[in-house]
Amino acid sequence: MCTAPDFLKVHRHHSIVRLRVWPTMIEETEQALGRLLSEVTEAELTTSLIIVDRSRIRVGTRLK
Repeated sequence: MCTAPDFLKVHRHHSIVRLRVWPTMIEETEQALGRLLSEVTEAELTTSLIIVDRSRIRVGTRLK
């Protein structure tokens, strides 16, 4: 039986935020972080994988 490497397994973590903004100018980064902080709850920020791009924010919560 083949198992996934450790780095692919689900582990307990705080949050991971991935900014997918282009071009990666400071203004674009600040705007993305501002949207993140105004649209995502504190509870989501502490337990989720969050991907922020130009048009949306995706929040994936960990498995229970």
